[in-house]
Amino acid sequence: MAAQPDPTMPAVRRARAVLYERWQPRGKSPLFTRAPGRLNLIGEHTDYNRGYVMPVAVDRAVYVAAVPREDRLVRVWSDQLDAEAQFSLDHLKDRHHDWARYLQGVAWALDELKMPLVGMEAAIYSDVPRGAGLSSSAALEVSWALAMLQLCGRSLPPKQLALTCQRAENDYVGMRCGILDQFASVFGQRNTALLIDCDTQEIQPVPLGGKGFSMVVCDTNKPRQLVDSEYNQRRASCEEAARILGLPSLRPATPEMVMAAREALGEERFRRAWHVVTENARVLDMAEALQRGDLETVGQLVSASHKSLRDYYEVSCPELEAMWAATQRAGCYGSRLVGAGFGGAVLALVSPEEVGPFSRRVAEEYQQETRYQPNIFAVQIADGAEVLER
Repeated sequence: MAAQPDPTMPAVRRARAVLYERWQPRGKSPLFTRAPGRLNLIGEHTDYNRGYVMPVAVDRAVYVAAVPREDRLVRVWSDQLDAEAQFSLDHLKDRHHDWARYLQGVAWALDELKMPLVGMEAAIYSDVPRGAGLSSSAALEVSWALAMLQLCGRSLPPKQLALTCQRAENDYVGMRCGILDQFASVFGQRNTALLIDCDTQEIQPVPLGGKGFSMVVCDTNKPRQLVDSEYNQRRASCEEAARILGLPSLRPATPEMVMAAREALGEERFRRAWHVVTENARVLDMAEALQRGDLETVGQLVSASHKSLRDYYEVSCPELEAMWAATQRAGCYGSRLVGAGFGGAVLALVSPEEVGPFSRRVAEEYQQETRYQPNIFAVQIADGAEVLER
């Protein structure tokens, strides 16, 4: 039987070409790493509340091509952003205020682990859309961490790799994300969702092969605004709600408990907590529905998640609502906003034979409604991060 073509090769070739075009690394053989973006089927804004999530790694990824330097300087070119950055590993306190912050953050977190980091010249190629809820930042962090570790001859266990990248985003970048994004990028499995318990960090695979739906990303192309500050505010509200309930987090809270404390919580904290506790229940119900092959219930749960994110967590926006309404009218099992919200994308679960007609109907209606040109595409479920053959 003929060998199957490697789907990563075009991206690797592009990363190699950019590396040689920008830095001309004579006599050095580059290494290549890949880390996928992710989609979260259900379980939004629950990870930092130690709840349940159900992500998949997707066939859009961040690729790094890199060669070592003799000194401690890092020079990197982003093909997607058409931008260059450089920084010294000896001066990581001098933080960039753009995409390079994520690279510096990973270097800082690895340095905290006493890794013998070396300078490098690198090129980054990505086909993960930025700001679409596919966690391009976590994919960048994980791919970059793998490259830095490979260049200094070290490695980390998968869980520590994911947690190190999360620490970079939390403590260096200042985005207080949970473990969802980095765990999905590291632990992803082809044709499998991951039921992750963000309290115990246990992962249960949920096979999706032959379940009868395709995942269609409907990117609004609406630039996100205030997402970092609003995200952190919601996390703070949830932490305060847990304190009022006398709990270490919202993980052990029940709907009955939250409802009984509504007055003590105040209306805003009640709404945030209500989303979290009901979303946790939806994730567990989703796992059972998928195992039964009950697509009607799967779709209902996904759409209920969107309504909760809109009405209780309040992270939607007019463009997301226009896209969601278009997906509902175009015919899908269920759909919801994905990612932090305030822009980004809607995920729709669609019958495989309907992906083309569905995408055209949604694009036409959304553009008429908002005047934004959407980016609509189907994704496949992919394996997690890896060091590629040179």
